[in-house]
Amino acid sequence: MRAVADLLDLVFPRRCAGCDREPPGRGPFCAACEVALAEVRSPRCTICGEPFGRAGSDHPCGRCTRAAPPFRLARAPYLYGGPLADAIRRMKYAGRPEIAASVAPLLFQEAEALVADVILPVPLSLRRLWSRGYNQSALLASRLARTVGRPLDTDSLRRVRDGPPQAGRARTARVEAVRKSFAVPRRRVNRIAGRRVLLVDDVLTTGATASAASRALLHAGASEVLVLTLARAGEPS
Repeated sequence: MRAVADLLDLVFPRRCAGCDREPPGRGPFCAACEVALAEVRSPRCTICGEPFGRAGSDHPCGRCTRAAPPFRLARAPYLYGGPLADAIRRMKYAGRPEIAASVAPLLFQEAEALVADVILPVPLSLRRLWSRGYNQSALLASRLARTVGRPLDTDSLRRVRDGPPQAGRARTARVEAVRKSFAVPRRRVNRIAGRRVLLVDDVLTTGATASAASRALLHAGASEVLVLTLARAGEPS
């Protein structure tokens, strides 16, 4: 996976991940797109990371208080929208895997505070992987693992049930669509048991996918699961 990421750097010239027209600055976006990004800032939920949009301190949100998710916490550096949403859509649906290498550094700052033993990407089903040709979450996780110096494991979490695309679906529909969609193969349980897992994906919307994957990892004996995504749904605080 790391060799693939290195090859993408050589094949594709660097362009702005948001507009694809201008060369990027020090980060993945040109100056015009960079100012349009919306950072996730405090106050936010100490569990799911949702920003509250009002003054105050970090604390658990009402949803997490009523029904805590299986993961210990979820973090994302930016809200989903604008140039970042454009970059993620092209990365996933327009055959642009090189964008993953460009935007992966956005994960690094949040990752520094998330202490984990191993990094896992949210897997795609085999059908979707064959169709797309790559797993964008695995490309992000590969970059992150190399930067923070943690092992990358792309084999221990499998998607065993292929549901419909989650975009545009309501929360309850998302939860039902991914129920029992993930599993850890028996021969890989020893790679997960007792370890703190950092689960990497592109977007956190309702948390249904992250929760389903986290349950599978906890069932295999993971001591805890942390979730890190490029972006999350929410309103600017």
